[in-house]
Amino acid sequence: MLPRRKGESPKRRVRIYFGSQSTPSLSRAYNHYTVNRAIILLVVGVLAGESRADELQAPAVKDSRLKLTLLAREPEIVTPTALAADREGRLYVVESHTHSRGPQYQGPASDRILVFEDADQDGHLDAPRVYADGLRCALAIAFSRAGELYVVLMKSVVVLRDADQDGRCEVKSTVLQVDTSNNNNHGVFLALAFDPLNQLYVSLGNIGGSSYSIRGTDGREVSGQGDTGLIVRGQADGSSVERFAHGFWNPCLLYLKADSCFVIKKLVSPIKFLLSRHAVPHSNCA
Repeated sequence: MLPRRKGESPKRRVRIYFGSQSTPSLSRAYNHYTVNRAIILLVVGVLAGESRADELQAPAVKDSRLKLTLLAREPEIVTPTALAADREGRLYVVESHTHSRGPQYQGPASDRILVFEDADQDGHLDAPRVYADGLRCALAIAFSRAGELYVVLMKSVVVLRDADQDGRCEVKSTVLQVDTSNNNNHGVFLALAFDPLNQLYVSLGNIGGSSYSIRGTDGREVSGQGDTGLIVRGQADGSSVERFAHGFWNPCLLYLKADSCFVIKKLVSPIKFLLSRHAVPHSNCA
């Protein structure tokens, strides 16, 4: 276990659990790349004092249709902040080391994306491998409908490509970037999602009144004064970016459900609105 960060409890224990369920009507409500009708749960346990890691109890399952299985724990993974599964069932996890990093922190110098898989099909995940590193302030990841992995950094959205198919990212291509003087970890780019047409949606947090300019690959921009959070929409290659909706606080999670609802998880409470072909750009969802 890496040394704790300033302000953390003396003992910090991390585990990733995998919860499967067998009801198709429920499973269809989750991400397009959810594997084997599964819900992936990220669970971070924090213990105070001198408690032992082995004393950490698994979350209680209250639904008889669900089964919870421990997939990974420290020291294989520390500070996991986001995850996504690809079409082959591999689990990609953001391991954060740069968010509010204290001067005494002795972990890796950058954020990493680790890959967990059961390559030998023995029913257990193999030791994780590093898919990408050199990242800073990585907050969210998602696979596009074309199967490419995107990561949200504080001021950019980047596609991570494995050009030679060796299991590691060699090419990092920026598709969106934001210019702003604000450097709040929770107030610039926060989350992303893809719709059935492979259009990219990215959220921007409340940047405290600072000005911003979001620029895509074709030079098109969305700019304004950051008094509220907003969502922009564009093509997966970063072109044709436009303001989709605004009036949020800090929309830290975006995802599409089977009933065509676009769900925005704020730091305070979730809200939702209907995503349709008739959604009006520049709409105010306050």
